[in-house]
Amino acid sequence: MQNYSCASNDYDARTFKVGEIIEASLSYTARFPHFFVITRNSGKSIWAREIGKIVISDDGYGQNGQVMPNPDRIIGEEIMGRIKKGGYVRLNGNLACRWDGRPSDYY
Repeated sequence: MQNYSCASNDYDARTFKVGEIIEASLSYTARFPHFFVITRNSGKSIWAREIGKIVISDDGYGQNGQVMPNPDRIIGEEIMGRIKKGGYVRLNGNLACRWDGRPSDYY
């Protein structure tokens, strides 16, 4: 399983581009990746909409496996995250990282 952390050059929200997919894990004790597509970036804030997931593999019980973003399925309304000192952004209270293009583990 991949370690979920944002390398400094991966999460600088000032460089997020419209249409780019970012990822946030919405839990502290488990890993539940959620994907967002950037809709706006002012340099001080970003706006994004949550998109769906495609399950690539699972354990048969839904407790661990891998998912990929599904940009064709918009889930939520546009939300805003302020870009903090150091360039990171929090969406719904969770650190958002640039998606690396690989399947993301959940557990």
